[in-house]
Amino acid sequence: MAERVLTAEVLLRATVTPEQERFLAELLDEAGYPPLVRRTRAHREPVDLTWIALVALPLQAFLSGLGTEVLGSAYRGIKRFVRGGSDGPEPALPAPMVLQDTVSGIRVVLDAGLPPEAFEKLLRLDLSAYRSGPVHYDVARARWRSVQDEAAQA
Repeated sequence: MAERVLTAEVLLRATVTPEQERFLAELLDEAGYPPLVRRTRAHREPVDLTWIALVALPLQAFLSGLGTEVLGSAYRGIKRFVRGGSDGPEPALPAPMVLQDTVSGIRVVLDAGLPPEAFEKLLRLDLSAYRSGPVHYDVARARWRSVQDEAAQA
C-alpha cells in the first residue's frame, strides 16, 4: 500500500515575490509538507487581502511534528517571509501569514512581530480547545486566544 503524502495548500497574495514564494515552499517542504502553491488574482476592489499567505495543512500534526531545533528555524523563516524576504527592519504594516487547520478549519494568525515564546507556545497549542477563530497571540496576556470563542462564552 502506498504511503499517503501530506501536503500544504498555499494561497499567496499577488504581491508576494518569487523569492518569498520559493522561501516558503522550501520551509514547508523541509518540514515534510510539500506545498501546492497558488496565487490570488490582482483585485480591483478597495479592500485588499489582510494576509500575505494562507497555508492549509493538518495543523495539529504539523505543530506536533516540529521539534525544538526546527522551531528556531521556522520562527526565523516565518518572520523573514512576512517581512518580504528581508532580515532587516519590519515593514510599516507587515501582513500576517495564516495557518489553517484542514481538520477543524481553525485559523492561526502569525504576525511578523510575534515574540519567540509565541512560537514555543504554538507548538503546545491544543486546537481542539477552540470552536472558532481566528486564533491570535495576545502579547499582553502571553497566550494564544480566540476573541470570538471568548465572546461566545460570555
